[in-house]
Amino acid sequence: MSQDLTGAVMRNANSNYLSNTDFTGDTLDHADLAGSVLTSAISISGASFVGAVLYGASMPGLNFTNEYLTGANMRQSNLGGATLTGTNMADSDLSDAGLSGADITSSVLDGSTLCGANLNGVNPSIGANPSNVSAIGANMRLASLNGANLSQINMSNSDLTGATMQGATLIGATMSYAVFYGTNLSGSNLSNATMNNANLRNAILTGCNLAGANLSYSDLSYCNLTGANLTGTNLTGAIMTGAITDYAIGLN
Repeated sequence: MSQDLTGAVMRNANSNYLSNTDFTGDTLDHADLAGSVLTSAISISGASFVGAVLYGASMPGLNFTNEYLTGANMRQSNLGGATLTGTNMADSDLSDAGLSGADITSSVLDGSTLCGANLNGVNPSIGANPSNVSAIGANMRLASLNGANLSQINMSNSDLTGATMQGATLIGATMSYAVFYGTNLSGSNLSNATMNNANLRNAILTGCNLAGANLSYSDLSYCNLTGANLTGTNLTGAIMTGAITDYAIGLN
């Protein structure tokens, strides 16, 4: 039977205390689980964590499929390898959180804060491509997304200033009006991405695949496009002041 644990305080609960706990269908909205250890042995199917405090919680490999974590405080939490398929994390705070290797297929991160978060190697589920992740208006300044598979993600109006996204896969992604000031995107695949009106000043785009991408009216001032593939790239109205385009392919 589901329980109403709204506002419950379980701070720093360890794995022994929560061992084999069954939160199936429970309401944990605004519950305080800061610093707690939630292992993959804990069942949370159908549970709700709206506005919950999970600051510094350890949750590696936990299955949050289709759960609600909107407005949750997950700063400095460990979600490495977690399953976040279809999870709604809109307006949540994931600053400095670890999500390396997590499955974020079809998750919602609209308006969330991911400053300094580690999203290296995040991937959609096996066979689930595109990833259909929505991160509209997200704050991802200084986040690490090296090797992340985020094809078809929607990051319109997001701020990725100073982020590192080396070798990321962003095929067909929508990033209109996004800020990539000083972002390192070297070796990334941005083919057919929509990046119109984006701010890419001082960005590192060396060796990037931008074939078929839409960069119309974007600011590419002083960015480094050395060796980039610009075949069929739409650069209408783009600002290229001081941009480095040595050995770039397809630049007219």
